Amino acid sequence: CNELQDDSKFTNHSRTPNMCTATRLKELGIAVLPLPDGRAPDDETDCFAARDIEENEEITDDYGQYENPEYYVALCKEYNVEWA
Repeated sequence: CNELQDDSKFTNHSRTPNMCTATRLKELGIAVLPLPDGRAPDDETDCFAARDIEENEEITDDYGQYENPEYYVALCKEYNVEWA
């Protein structure tokens, strides 16, 4: 588990997520506009819908697109668990 904060604790992992970071949207060729308060999105942490999300659909994210904290990677290695 990455260090989830705020509302991100309500998302689940998927290899085909319905939300992603600004960086991933740019890789897909999708323009990323300024946020409502006028600031530019943080490319690595601000998440956006990657497609239309249906009512009652689970919100998903690909946790593998984020860097894992060193302590987490070390723990996974210690117990021979895949972390990426």
